[in-house]
Amino acid sequence: MIKTILRALIVDPDAAAREQLAGLLATRPDVALAGTAQDVQEAVRCLTDEPFDVVFTEIMGLEVAERVGPRAMPPVIFCTAHDAFAIQAFAMHAVDYLLKPIDAHRFHEAMDRVVSRRGPGDLAAVQDRLKHLLDPAEHPSPSRAAAPTPLQRFLIQETDRMVFVSAEDVDWIEASGNYVVLHAGRERHVLRQTMKELEARLDGQRFLRIHRSTIVNVDRIAHMQPTYNGEYEVRLSSGKRLTLSRSYRHVLDRFL
Repeated sequence: MIKTILRALIVDPDAAAREQLAGLLATRPDVALAGTAQDVQEAVRCLTDEPFDVVFTEIMGLEVAERVGPRAMPPVIFCTAHDAFAIQAFAMHAVDYLLKPIDAHRFHEAMDRVVSRRGPGDLAAVQDRLKHLLDPAEHPSPSRAAAPTPLQRFLIQETDRMVFVSAEDVDWIEASGNYVVLHAGRERHVLRQTMKELEARLDGQRFLRIHRSTIVNVDRIAHMQPTYNGEYEVRLSSGKRLTLSRSYRHVLDRFL
């Protein structure tokens, strides 16, 4: 009897994450990496052009599913650096979720779950749950949903531990590519999330975006001083100097 080989698609903008997943897939004799995508458009193109049996995806997989439709979407395993609290809703509607960096044991558990749900009835059930997730009347997508409860604390995944950082302890936040760095006193914590994604989850009464790459806790601002080029120097109580750029001067109205 010829064993069925499942075709897998990886959707992730991070090359290192795609490489790790590819390595884990290579250890499975019952699955083959049949495609990779770095963004939503590329993922939709892959799913439109070829058949896949399972999709490993970052949270952007929700938008992919919305575009291709739940009936055309294979079972999904979310792979994300978001903390477990943020992905509980996704986990209920996916086959499984894996927290980055991905543990090999958890990966094999997730794949075994996919293999065990290969029957037509099980696939239909997965698609029905996905349809429920994408139905705005039942479960609004993030772009249509009511504003979520602001983050009260951050969960930072380090090499050998998980660290909780209270939002009120963060002095300021800086962008660093696809990461952000939280500055809390003398401590620095790296979080794999873009500035735009993080800003949407912060308390707008506490945190203020003052620059393309800077968000500041307003409780830490000691004073602000205009400079010669229309910008402001923002001095924190710690002595740290930041810049409020001209393109963000409009936030002063909200601040005042």
